[in-house]
Amino acid sequence: MWIDRPPITDGTVTTFANRIREQATERAVLRRSLDRHSSGTNFRERKMSEQIRYAWGQSSLGEFIAAVSNKGLVAFEFMKQNGEVPASLRAHFPDAAIELDEVGLAEIVRKLTEIVERPYLDSGIPLDIRGSDYQKHVWNILRQIPAGQTTSYGAIAAEMGSPRDARDVTDAIANNTIALLIPCHRVVKKDGSLSGYRWGTRRKRALLAREEHLRDFGFVW
Repeated sequence: MWIDRPPITDGTVTTFANRIREQATERAVLRRSLDRHSSGTNFRERKMSEQIRYAWGQSSLGEFIAAVSNKGLVAFEFMKQNGEVPASLRAHFPDAAIELDEVGLAEIVRKLTEIVERPYLDSGIPLDIRGSDYQKHVWNILRQIPAGQTTSYGAIAAEMGSPRDARDVTDAIANNTIALLIPCHRVVKKDGSLSGYRWGTRRKRALLAREEHLRDFGFVW
């Protein structure tokens, strides 16, 4: 059966050509969208290639976790073991493959256990410090504080060039995930009294007490 159609005119050809161009534009937009999605997927796959290994340890100040990348220690935190990958590792390394490696990290755990008892010792463990440029600057200042000595938030802020506002310094210190080796426990209030500590003031007091005898004998490490 034949269906009658209107005759093809110049206007019909123009409309048809415009529709072809519109479809071509739509396909190009879709292709770019898919390309961006593909690139994002590939980027995520590359990030997933990073491996973070962790292990648990036990010290006189409680259980702790140690985590390493292929460059060095990325986390050393006091926390209780619950049989799962710690939420803090998931939060800090959301795109990494995280796995338990008690055997491979046994020597690092042993050294960190010893450091808890003698926080003035040099562990010799390489660090892979993750953070903003500002945070890294603050943490580097912390690493220059000798065992047996303390400093204040204001003093660090002054060294950073902002002596009237120590809030950014306080925030950077609070976000340190490598205990003792980045010794945020050596930062106290201006009057010398204890301030807050990510892993509890009880631990901070104990660590400072373990370093105090160095000052009594005139030694700094």
